[in-house]
Amino acid sequence: MAIQPPDYNLGNVSVSVQLYYGTNDIVADAQTEIAQKAGYPAESYEVVTEDGYILRLERITGSKKCPASENKTAVLLLHGILDASPKWLVAVPERALGQHEANEISDGGALTGTEIAQKAGYPAESYEVVTQDGYILRLDRITGSKKCPPSENKTAVLLLHGILDASPTWLVAGPEKALGFILADQGYDVWLGNMRGNRYSRKHLTLTISCWNEMGIYDVPAMIDHIIEQTKQEKIFMVSHSQGTTSFFVMASERPEYQEKLIASFALAPAAFLSRIENPLLQLLATVIGEIYSLSKALGIYDLEPSDRLMQRIGRQLCRDGSPEQLVCTSFLEILFGSDEKLNTTLFPLITQYHPAGAGIKQFAHYGQLIQSGNFRKFDYGLSGNIEIYNDINPPDYNLGNILLPVYLHYATNDTIADVQDVLELYEVLPNAQKFLVQYDLFAHLDFVWGEDANTLVYNEVLSLMGAMEINY
Repeated sequence: MAIQPPDYNLGNVSVSVQLYYGTNDIVADAQTEIAQKAGYPAESYEVVTEDGYILRLERITGSKKCPASENKTAVLLLHGILDASPKWLVAVPERALGQHEANEISDGGALTGTEIAQKAGYPAESYEVVTQDGYILRLDRITGSKKCPPSENKTAVLLLHGILDASPTWLVAGPEKALGFILADQGYDVWLGNMRGNRYSRKHLTLTISCWNEMGIYDVPAMIDHIIEQTKQEKIFMVSHSQGTTSFFVMASERPEYQEKLIASFALAPAAFLSRIENPLLQLLATVIGEIYSLSKALGIYDLEPSDRLMQRIGRQLCRDGSPEQLVCTSFLEILFGSDEKLNTTLFPLITQYHPAGAGIKQFAHYGQLIQSGNFRKFDYGLSGNIEIYNDINPPDYNLGNILLPVYLHYATNDTIADVQDVLELYEVLPNAQKFLVQYDLFAHLDFVWGEDANTLVYNEVLSLMGAMEINY
């Protein structure tokens, strides 16, 4: 009697089998209605298995290009775990395996920063940048506007997004409201970065676990070098939000030579010291994220995937302006980032087309460590790991004293992530910083990019400071 279950005898499989696989594959509405709505004749059947299960079979019998007829060769499509037959239909017809006609059944799909700019009438282009450790990043660029057409010798500005975000965040508010468009109208050469791990920067030559430490050491320098090479400018401006500011602080402290390539850095909702976060949900997350990261790593799961069509549909149905369920969306954001009546809720359906844009779980684990420790320091790998990597039992602090570049800290009293006292501590440590408190008590973390009045409350100040710096530069 065997003590182990027998293997399936794959040697019995004599039929021809074609195996399709990918290097980035982690795990290898009624269906008939989906096909019918797309203009395909379809029907359904119930099939009883040998052991008594009743299964549903969907059938597409033809299309406009190839009408239903007898003697067609049949093809059976089988879905994966936790999936169902619509898997083969939900992509637009020319891309779905079960359909072959270009009739879109969904307007889903995230626009890139370049596409958003072009739709708004701004000349834009995109680039791929390879980092020193092999990540391939997407850079979007707005070269001009109707008010200020493309030309040489424009001062370049690099915009860096926050966690779970992407380059479209600087554009979704539209012309005259979004910082990316405002800068283009003011005559700047605008570059919009996408950090490793988000939906637009998921390609790599060699796999590297995503974290904002690597973003600061590899991603931001690669973007700066590419922009300077393309524009022939000696120095550029940088504007960052939330995690983008963290990555800047890492770069400037760990690779201080890159400060020579910047005129100044504008940090919106700066995130370095985080021990005073009062949000109870984030405090709780900080206590368990280490265990979550360890478990996910053991399971081989390193990233939070970008939002899919389900998230996009939720955004359109639940978060759209005028929807009775929109309160669910706004309440969730208020719990995490602070409440504000000025948050532009009309943007939600567009934002959910690309957001959440994906991130490495290690990014959250590292932030959790900062909340717990009260220090702005490198990742804590535990006693043995720290000794092996840092030759010390504790991870070292990032040397913020290395940052001699002019840094402008823009912060708000209602920000539940970049707490005022944490920002003031950062201000005291930075040798060459100025601080600007937003003059609106309910201004919150996300308002720096999506707020209705961000242009008047924040961006005007940024533009004024840039103008003064250019005169002296």
